[in-house]
Amino acid sequence: MQYNYTSLPLLTKIFPMTTFFDSKKDYSPKKKNLIKYFIRQMLRRTAQMFEWKGLPPKIPQRDMELMIQINGYCGIIQHEGDYYAVWGGLGGKPNWDYMPTNLVVANPYLKLSKTYNIYDTPDGEKDVVIIPNDTMYEGLIPMLSFHSELLTEIQLTKRVTSIVHRMPSLPVAPDSNIKEDIDDFFDDLMEGELKSIASTNFLKDVGSLPLSDSGRNIITQVLEMEQYQKASLFNDLGMQMNYNMKRETITSSEAQLGEGSLLPLCEDMLYQRKKACEELKELFGLEVSVEFSSAWSNLHKSIQNEIKKEEAEIDKTEAESEQVEIPIEEENPVQSIEQNEEEKGEENDKEEVQTD
Repeated sequence: MQYNYTSLPLLTKIFPMTTFFDSKKDYSPKKKNLIKYFIRQMLRRTAQMFEWKGLPPKIPQRDMELMIQINGYCGIIQHEGDYYAVWGGLGGKPNWDYMPTNLVVANPYLKLSKTYNIYDTPDGEKDVVIIPNDTMYEGLIPMLSFHSELLTEIQLTKRVTSIVHRMPSLPVAPDSNIKEDIDDFFDDLMEGELKSIASTNFLKDVGSLPLSDSGRNIITQVLEMEQYQKASLFNDLGMQMNYNMKRETITSSEAQLGEGSLLPLCEDMLYQRKKACEELKELFGLEVSVEFSSAWSNLHKSIQNEIKKEEAEIDKTEAESEQVEIPIEEENPVQSIEQNEEEKGEENDKEEVQTD
């Protein structure tokens, strides 16, 4: 029996590896393949975002994370004494929060076709734990596709600009025969090959349009666009990458600017996984835990340490302000003696006046 692997949702989104650039006239497949390349590159990184501990033997971390990040969720089930991470369709009668109550699974290897209950309902008890990638059950593919399409446009612009700069001017053909010769010449030029055109009337018949000199500055602008777009993608995924639009050095404070906006999505992803770990312990008795890993762990610790330092400085400032007291002026002993003598002299004068 043969299976159609292209119909499986996981494999269709991971994409097969193909050639990006060739000499064919149809450029659309190359653009699509470049988009797929960028998505795969980022999935290689995000697959290392979390570190799971205590997973059952039949649930490899790599497979489960890819399933969650690509499809938006996965289900943990128990089948014939083992635990598996499976994908299925969400459905059933909506619950009180209008969320699906069933996971419909069809797994050829396990010879399994079954509807699992996500919640305890009158129709049956809960027998599956759903691990969402995020609050929206969306996964990373929509966001990666958005950024990858923009990066692909930038890469194609870089390529076309580089090829155009191999020609000082644009040839203009007077007829279709010479046009075909020029097209063949451009095809070889795109492949990096220098060819000649054998025609006695070529120089006389073919005109040329000079390319604008301003286009030579496009490379710098495209590189800045690429730097900015890559930084946006990495920052959305919680990885620190600064883009320098000043074209000069930046300070350490500028390098750390905006660190607080890097982790909200990643923390949401971590929260959903930790919540699923609690459900796994409650339903199956599995002691599973998950934390940030790799660069995400280092960044999270760095941000938490900075927050603790700021809080400590604020507490210290408040404590110092409460301890400040208004100083009391000390009495000068010499002045106090003189004042007492003056007061005694005045009293003696009053007594003499009264006796008189």
